[in-house]
Amino acid sequence: MVRKFRFIALVLAGLSVFAIAACSSGGDESSDAEATTAPGAEGTVAVVLKEFSIAPDADEVAAGEVTFDVSNAGALPHEFIVIKTDTSSADLPVTAVGADLTGLEEVGRIDQFNAGEEKSLTVDMEAGHYVLICNIAGHFAGGMHTDFTVN
Repeated sequence: MVRKFRFIALVLAGLSVFAIAACSSGGDESSDAEATTAPGAEGTVAVVLKEFSIAPDADEVAAGEVTFDVSNAGALPHEFIVIKTDTSSADLPVTAVGADLTGLEEVGRIDQFNAGEEKSLTVDMEAGHYVLICNIAGHFAGGMHTDFTVN
């Protein structure tokens, strides 16, 4: 019985050493990859739309050409609008249908597209505050808006 426990202890010790070695060698490589592929680092921002949220993988980027790779992961059609404004997304004026865009500077848009589809939008962005919204009736009020900063 004692020999059986010693054997199990040796096997577990060997597995522990193997696991530690595997983790330490992979850890360095993944941290290097993360450093070179940080969201927004190359001017590309992945954005996921669904009921009822807009989730960019970065909330700020450097000024210049920015590409938004937008995927509709929801069940409903959505649109994607980029607006330059000093007003926070939660404080935009609202009508009975959605955000009132009158007088606001629309920088770019992807018109309504279906669930499961992906679209890209490339815009030249100056430093400042922006909002990203879906303004299909009821979607903005449902929470499909977020703030975005360009430095």
